[in-house]
Amino acid sequence: ERRLGWELPQELKSFATELGDAFVGGSLDGEHRFSILCYLDLRELAAAQDWLAEEYVEVGILPFARCELGGLYLLEKDGKVRFRLVWAGKAILETVAENYAHFERRIIIKDEDPQ
Repeated sequence: ERRLGWELPQELKSFATELGDAFVGGSLDGEHRFSILCYLDLRELAAAQDWLAEEYVEVGILPFARCELGGLYLLEKDGKVRFRLVWAGKAILETVAENYAHFERRIIIKDEDPQ
């Protein structure tokens, strides 16, 4: 928070404290194009150990999760969550939630052992 210059939403702090980078797998609303491979370790971000994410932190944007293709979920100071993916030389930037709480409510974890 000190490096970003703004306070993180309580929901993200709670999620990061409870699960943090242990969360693996899921998607927004079950859509494959919005997969969530893992959450980033916020301690590593604070220590500037993730070079790609570091570029965002420097301008006050928090990357907090990655998709299966390497895209990032970004939390901006205005609270919006955006998804950024560079694929085949094109950058895609899309707003996926108005705030982090809305983003978290939309996560669907697919059952890996369907019966």
